[in-house]
Amino acid sequence: MDNFQEVMDDSFKKYFTFSERRLRNAKYVLIAREHPSLGMVHVVPLTLEGLKNDSIEYAKKVINAYYPDVVIDDVKLENVCEAVGGHPLAIDLAIQLIHYGEAPHEIVRRFIDFKDKSEELSHRLLDEIFNHPKSTKEERELLLNFSIFRAKVEKAAFDYISDDPNKINILHKLMDKQMINHYGDLYGSHPLVRVFCYHRLEDKKGLHMKASTYLKTRRKEKLDPLLEEEIFYHLLNSDLLQELIETISEKGGEFIASGYTNTLKEMMDKAREKGIEQAIFYLYYGDIAEIKGAWNDALKYFERSYSFPAVDKKTSAIAYIKYGEMLYRKGAVKESLNYFEEGCERCKRIKYQKGIAGSTNNIGSVLEAKGDLDGALKKYHESLKIRAEIGDKPGIAASLNNIGLVLHKQDDLDGALKKYHESLEIKEEIGYKSGIALSLNNIGSVLLTKGDLDGALKKYHESLKMREEIGGKSGIAVSLNNIGLVLHKQDDLDGALKKYHESLKIQKEIGDKLGIAASLHNIGTVYFDHEDYNLALFNLFKSKALQNQMGIKKQETIDCLSKVCKKMGRSRFEAIGNEVFDTLPDELKPFINTNEFIEDKTIRTIHKPNRNAPCSCGSGKKYKKCCGLSQT
Repeated sequence: MDNFQEVMDDSFKKYFTFSERRLRNAKYVLIAREHPSLGMVHVVPLTLEGLKNDSIEYAKKVINAYYPDVVIDDVKLENVCEAVGGHPLAIDLAIQLIHYGEAPHEIVRRFIDFKDKSEELSHRLLDEIFNHPKSTKEERELLLNFSIFRAKVEKAAFDYISDDPNKINILHKLMDKQMINHYGDLYGSHPLVRVFCYHRLEDKKGLHMKASTYLKTRRKEKLDPLLEEEIFYHLLNSDLLQELIETISEKGGEFIASGYTNTLKEMMDKAREKGIEQAIFYLYYGDIAEIKGAWNDALKYFERSYSFPAVDKKTSAIAYIKYGEMLYRKGAVKESLNYFEEGCERCKRIKYQKGIAGSTNNIGSVLEAKGDLDGALKKYHESLKIRAEIGDKPGIAASLNNIGLVLHKQDDLDGALKKYHESLEIKEEIGYKSGIALSLNNIGSVLLTKGDLDGALKKYHESLKMREEIGGKSGIAVSLNNIGLVLHKQDDLDGALKKYHESLKIQKEIGDKLGIAASLHNIGTVYFDHEDYNLALFNLFKSKALQNQMGIKKQETIDCLSKVCKKMGRSRFEAIGNEVFDTLPDELKPFINTNEFIEDKTIRTIHKPNRNAPCSCGSGKKYKKCCGLSQT
């Protein structure tokens, strides 16, 4: 790092936040000219003392490699090295001045022992070299123009920043003087040289424009976030605002899919500082907020996007559907369906096939949540067909994943696993990080159902690691919950309970009602295994009430409550159930009737799953030897 380098986002600080949990005994060395303020990390300053005794050997190697005609005795060379503190760049520059004919003692007197210390030594030496009669006008011009690039570039870049027909020869002269360095197929200059030249560059806007034109030729089919960040930097500084808007609009979705949300947010923030406001910006802000777990903020962003003045119909339709997705994730399942259906109609009116496929997929999710698996599967296949026709790879992967979810619920484990792997393959191909994490999680769930606990735990941990890297809170909660399921099956009840509570805490923070209901169910099953029936019923009742409030059906909660009833006996279940009911939050009481788990008709009419499949209550036994025993 250096004080002239602009960090585009807060990923640097986020790295320390992330690594603090994993590398507790690690030490980092930051090379910077400013004292970093990191908050969560204790910073101890270190002094860079140069090469010390090795500086004379370094200087001799520089002379032998680049200035063989320079003749200087060891004493004078040592005086120069000592005067510049043994710092390599200062040694390089001093030797270049000696090569130009300056006497070593004059260099020390005029530039190193200079009374005015307000200007850094490296700048004084560079200024002398830059203005020296042996530095030609053409060399100065090419070096100045080259300073427009922050990152290393290929030789083709010089064609965009210089019209001089002799520029390659000039380049080689600058390389001989170490003003420009060669790194394989790439060219760059020392950061101090770059900033020195950039400050003296007159036509910055024009050269930023040329630099952006060159960098756009380096684009490939797959997103290169670092390249796009450089293109954005040059567009921003050349005031090519329309191109800047197009870059964000066209590449924003790929940034999000690749996990570079901080970079995209910083780009949009900088564009808005220039007075640029676009509906699609708020669409992306909403996506980022959703990933970060700020779901209320996401709702506000999506609403602002679809109601933005002069918003185009496509962006409005997408934002409208995404608003519905947030309602769904917050547990307003019935309300979300209205947005999906209306969003689908909006997309049909403008013949936006991708939007039609997305909203159709979401309607399938609502049907799945309500327990209509056949209806959900039909919608998922409709969505997949459209996505395949238009070549929407992320969409195809999502549809395959959802088809796998239904097959899993229908006990077609091999079919589900096949769909999950097909989905994962596409996501890995396009670099869709959050999607990869989801597929790993779902593969783990199939392995769990198959009884491969070690394999499931491995996949869940892989998924959790990736979700922590991208900061997806809802995904982190899911992974923690699933790790708890494995621990539960391994009879580590305390470990399972810890993971369930960690998951529940995150779900409450972000308002994930579906997740809260799932975690409460799992917590209830642990207390049941602990034979703490009061806490078991308290959590299971809360879970069931939330499900009823959302209008969704989770058969496993019904099954587990029936199992508790059978274990306790009906009279005891009724007595304790009424006591527990009185302790429930008032807002949940209207959504549960404890008698429905006591009456004979409820017990007799429970849906019968595959009796040879593992029981959904989490006991690890076959259904027919577990909850299935309660059926008549």
